[in-house]
Amino acid sequence: MRMDNLKAGQKFPLVLVLSVLLTAGCEGFSTPVAPVVPTEAVATRSQALAAAAPRLAAGAQHSLYVTPLGTVWAWGGNASGQLGTGDKSFQRVLAGQVPGLKDITHVVAGDSHSLALRSDRTVWTWGSNSSGQLGDGTTVDRATPRQVPGLADVVSVAAGEFHSLALRSDGTVWAWGSNFYGQLGRGHTQQALTPAPVVGLTNVVALGAGFDFSLAVRADGTVWAWGANASGQLGDGTFTQRLAPTQAMNLGNVTAVSAGIYHALALRSDGTVWAWGGNASSQLGDGTWTDRPTPMQVAGLSRVTSVAAQDAGSLVRVEDGTVFAWGRNTQGQLGDGTTTDSSSPVQVRGLGSVTALAAGTQHAVALRADGTLWSWGNGTSGQLGNGSSERLLSPEVVTRLSGVTSVASGSFHSLAALSDGSVWGWGRNYYGQLGDGTAAERHAPVRVLGLGNVRSVTASGHHSLALRSDGTVWGWGRNANGQLGDGTTKDRLTPVQVVGLSGVTSLAAGGSHVVALRGDGTVWTWGYNGVGQLGDGTTKDRLTPVPVKALSNVVSVAAGTYFSLALLADGTVRAWGDGFEGQLGDGGGVQRESPVPVLGLTGVRALAAGAAHGLAVLESGAVWAWGDNAEGQLGDGSWVDRFRPVQVPGLTGVSSVAGGLYHSMALGLDGTLRSWGANMYGQLGDGGVTSRVVPGVVPGASGIKLLGGSYLHVLAVRQDGMALAWGYNRFGQLGIGAAGWSALPVQVRGLGQGRRLAAGSSHSMLVRADGTVLAWGQNASGQLGDGTATYRASPVPTQGLPCARSVATGGQHSLALACDGTVWTWGANQRGQLGDGTVKPRLLPAMVEGLWGVVAVAAGGDASMALRVDGTVWTWGANGSGQLGEGGLVDRATPMEVKRLSGIASVVMGEAHALAVGQDGAVWAWGANEKGQLGDGTTTASTVPLRVTGLAGAVSVSVGRAYSLAVLHDGTVWSWGANNSGQLGDGTNIPRSTPKPVLLPTNIKAVAAGPHHVLAVRQDGTAWAWGDNGYGQLGEGTHYLRFTPVQVLALTQVAEVAAGEQHSLALLDDESARSWGSHEYGQLGEVESGPRTAPVAVKLPTSKDFAPVLSLRAWYQHAVALLEDGTVQTWGGNGYGQLGDGTVESQAMPTTVQGLPKMQAVSPGAWHTLALAEDGTVWAWGNNVFGQLGDGTTTPRPRPVQVVGLDKVVALSAGSYHSLAVREDGSVWSWGYNVFGQLGDGTLVARQVPTRMVGMEGAVAVSGGEHHTLVLRADGTLWACGHNAHGQLGEGTATNRTSPFQVLGLEGVKSAQAGGYHSVALRDDGTVWTWGSNDYGQLGDGGLSTRIFASPVPGLAGVVSLGVGASHTFAVGSEVWAWGRNSHGQLGTGDGSPRLEPTRVKGLRGANSVSAGTDFSVALDGEGTALSWGTNFHGTLGVGVPGQRAVPGAVALP
Repeated sequence: MRMDNLKAGQKFPLVLVLSVLLTAGCEGFSTPVAPVVPTEAVATRSQALAAAAPRLAAGAQHSLYVTPLGTVWAWGGNASGQLGTGDKSFQRVLAGQVPGLKDITHVVAGDSHSLALRSDRTVWTWGSNSSGQLGDGTTVDRATPRQVPGLADVVSVAAGEFHSLALRSDGTVWAWGSNFYGQLGRGHTQQALTPAPVVGLTNVVALGAGFDFSLAVRADGTVWAWGANASGQLGDGTFTQRLAPTQAMNLGNVTAVSAGIYHALALRSDGTVWAWGGNASSQLGDGTWTDRPTPMQVAGLSRVTSVAAQDAGSLVRVEDGTVFAWGRNTQGQLGDGTTTDSSSPVQVRGLGSVTALAAGTQHAVALRADGTLWSWGNGTSGQLGNGSSERLLSPEVVTRLSGVTSVASGSFHSLAALSDGSVWGWGRNYYGQLGDGTAAERHAPVRVLGLGNVRSVTASGHHSLALRSDGTVWGWGRNANGQLGDGTTKDRLTPVQVVGLSGVTSLAAGGSHVVALRGDGTVWTWGYNGVGQLGDGTTKDRLTPVPVKALSNVVSVAAGTYFSLALLADGTVRAWGDGFEGQLGDGGGVQRESPVPVLGLTGVRALAAGAAHGLAVLESGAVWAWGDNAEGQLGDGSWVDRFRPVQVPGLTGVSSVAGGLYHSMALGLDGTLRSWGANMYGQLGDGGVTSRVVPGVVPGASGIKLLGGSYLHVLAVRQDGMALAWGYNRFGQLGIGAAGWSALPVQVRGLGQGRRLAAGSSHSMLVRADGTVLAWGQNASGQLGDGTATYRASPVPTQGLPCARSVATGGQHSLALACDGTVWTWGANQRGQLGDGTVKPRLLPAMVEGLWGVVAVAAGGDASMALRVDGTVWTWGANGSGQLGEGGLVDRATPMEVKRLSGIASVVMGEAHALAVGQDGAVWAWGANEKGQLGDGTTTASTVPLRVTGLAGAVSVSVGRAYSLAVLHDGTVWSWGANNSGQLGDGTNIPRSTPKPVLLPTNIKAVAAGPHHVLAVRQDGTAWAWGDNGYGQLGEGTHYLRFTPVQVLALTQVAEVAAGEQHSLALLDDESARSWGSHEYGQLGEVESGPRTAPVAVKLPTSKDFAPVLSLRAWYQHAVALLEDGTVQTWGGNGYGQLGDGTVESQAMPTTVQGLPKMQAVSPGAWHTLALAEDGTVWAWGNNVFGQLGDGTTTPRPRPVQVVGLDKVVALSAGSYHSLAVREDGSVWSWGYNVFGQLGDGTLVARQVPTRMVGMEGAVAVSGGEHHTLVLRADGTLWACGHNAHGQLGEGTATNRTSPFQVLGLEGVKSAQAGGYHSVALRDDGTVWTWGSNDYGQLGDGGLSTRIFASPVPGLAGVVSLGVGASHTFAVGSEVWAWGRNSHGQLGTGDGSPRLEPTRVKGLRGANSVSAGTDFSVALDGEGTALSWGTNFHGTLGVGVPGQRAVPGAVALP
């Protein structure tokens, strides 16, 4: 499409654009008349253009960027070599440097070719050359940059779809490439393979190139155009093709132009924008879809500084750094968060401080003032550069996982330990291997719960382990063979300690076993031992650690799938376990239950194991390998297994190695990587999928300090702490936020941060491990978020929040950071602190619009703050002291970026000032300063951030009323500002305007400041306090002020602390909470009275404290829960209003159905829901196309309506599209769909009101399937009607029945349920009987044959209740059993394999009931807790976050 635009002027940030295909036109010819141009204008042309040089370009499927150093980086599609990497590959999803280019001033991009202008004014090209657009005299594509011959003194370039333009310093324009429509301006239509001048065009100062036309701006501000004109894109008032330049009408004082596929944009010196040409997608911004052959002003735009055209869209940058867009939006290329076309300008969402803009065919790239690149729109070829091929509907920056100290990967999940001692996981989570308390798949990192002070991590298969600094080992995930070492075989969703093991210095995880090295040089193992891999002389599995026989003086260990390795202090290696592929290296090829020497290896300094091969690094830096070599993973140039070590040729200077399933990696002393072996998922990181039998370089990976073991994907850590990943990504294990795999290293995306504990002026908040939020204390402004303004002396759940990561509290308002990176606010709002654009308070949380990608929140007084993952800071609310940091004193009711901050790692906010810590450890402060709290040596307030003097290496900060604190990396605490209560902890009460250390024991990991007192947590888990103590808030047993720190009484294993106005809180490692100090508003949480001078336990509610779930039912794609208080909660699919919340939007979190009386039973259908009230009436909502709501109409109802003419009902059931009820007199009533006779009224006529079922008396229960009905009578007989093609009626035929027939051979029935096309009955004797369809084994008889008669399920007895899904079945007894379809893990067995016979559901004992939909299932446990598992596509699991799970996990009910 168009390409770029350049102008003479200091302010013009040049924009590059490009085009797509199409078009035609008629021939014409016009010769321009050269205007008289002042000499000084010509003389300064080259300088002005150089100042305006664009650093960004976007082609149809690729993007380019010029760094400040003059190098070029490229990413995206590369089929024609347009990335300049020397090869032609499908795509590159992450930016890589273009080799051989330096001193570049700007770049432009055509459809599939690229141009660069060097500082010496030469032009370099590469990529597609089918029309000669590279200007080298050929039509051969080229994947490396070369200089365009015969072209010099160039000051600007432009690229069309298949042609190129260059502007020389003398004001002439040169063109080459495709000329089918005369776009080269030479007076003919012959293609040109080398540059030649455009006829009669001089004094040009700016260029633009479209698909098949060209634009030029002359020094007099006029616009000239030539080429195709079928849509009026030349702007000359006609639709006539021009072979030479013609002047565009009605345009003057133009400074820049840009061309789309068929339209053009011009920027005038007055900041207005004009458009003309094609308008099929309203890309002209005039509110119509009519092509315009003459330029027209785009309404509503002013102070524009640059323009850029997409294929059928338009973008502009405004003087304030914001971007607006209009036109086509099918791929989100307008960046407004939607895919809806816009006929007038809309603001690109959340993007500010933009300095340069480039528009591709259907994507855009922006450069911000902080040097970060942002992209949005179509990403199918990786052109967004964010590590994936997904489209983005709004701008997103490529973010990174930083501060990584250790990485590990299992089969399909990844782990990272950070410098703060935390552990994060992402990827597959079926067995809980991510340790976040769920089994939900994660495509971005989530924090492992309850772990701190972690030194390193390891993982294999589906389990994970962490080594803490105290030498203890913790494990989580799969445990079928005891690999977690906790003495059980129970899978764990959160970490448990390995029993009886201490003093550990390193770990290695095998397929289902673990190897640990202790400080005394001994080795301990546990887990699976089928081939002797534990080395204890047996093949017996071990659930707890055992020592490896006759092994000492070990310095490192490694583990493969079924074998183990140990490196001794003397440089020799021992091996044991499976040896059939030579992986023991002893030449024998047999299994060994005790260690044996690896032959011929001495002087070894590093060791690693692949699935079935070993790797060793010698002191010389050489690498040796042995074992399985089926994919060339030994690197010796062959595919022959080696039973003794062989040297990997060509490898020297290696520091460490890592092995994968069938591949190997080596890390050089220079920080570069080599890889070899299997490459089917890009795990070699070379950009391709071709396996290699000898080592090759991993491009784009340099400065590497750490290499993680791998399976089908690889993790690496750079010297700066950034984590990189590449390879297989089906379960999100690369951590890039999407599931597309990458054959090149990509940055792992950002980690969340923030506090789970917060104390406001007089209220308290806690984020629980499951992501729910509890609040207690003062609530006059609704700051507890429970929908009331009532004080709470015991914790209550904050309502309506999705999964929360952290919380923050202001004076009387609250913030929560959701797991998806959005921010939610509630409470007081008189200064706009809720960020919703109003000053109205709110009793319930609502999301702050325009903020996403947030990793931390802060609040103070009446202001709020958010830190985004890109390191930018956003503030809103009160600003009377300049605490918003944006340079003024005006309150803001919506978030605004703090312009002078970038690269920020953490933030805090006080009542009137704020602090931020940069990634470099620098501390910044702004706002009030009357006590010197900004730390700049003065008491002068500042409305913009100032650097705190004399302070470096900070890791976190906290602020009180008029004072500040910082924790440095060495564990010391520094303070400054007000000191009237001794809150600076220096032994005085004298204020200070510069930082000095607190007189505190070292090894502090965190501090929390209240208005006048401070709490600190040491690495040993103790808490310390100082400052004001009038209400006992220091927790040391008195009311005395403390000018130096004292230890809080009887408080250990502290994870986090928070300080309020006059009270304090602590969260312990075991997830319990303590409180002390004032209790005036109940802020201590359920203690008899206050104040308290020592910590007391906060009574945190368990599931028993909430209204338990009485009944839980699921069908198709939604679920319904009846709570003990008679209210109804729904979640899941909602396309027809079946959730009853008044909308048709699916809900991933349970929502309360409003407008219902107290209910006693619920039942969901496919697209509708029924509920039975305590007064015997029936209520319905959702789809009503067949009259299934029973209100006498076929009108859908997104909210409940009463079923007409029906009372005294005692039981009900919803089939997929019909409804059933039993009245107290034993009669059965039905309504809705009836084409198969499922209403049992003797007809096939649908009914919009309840109709009595013929011949049915004494009924006690009913159940509706897809199109059939079951009726249970009081005498224990079962009757059926409706669809019978699969024999689901059980009456011995396959004939549909319009009236009830008895199910044959079945008496003494206690309960029955109808599945999709099968039926299940439970008899009084506890046996289960099934019949009907058996396509997925849902009858549980071990086969797949349909049955038309009922038969018992073999081996089942003692069953007390049933659960039935569309094609799967449950039986509940002392255990829960499942069988049938399992495509999405809906059986709860931990995998996706169907079961033809009953199989135990994992981790589900003591269940009261089970119910199921199409591909998900729900259950109630004995305490009334709701659980779910299976697919989560429509939010059916009710957890508020995406990701299916194959084992039961809690539903996020209030």
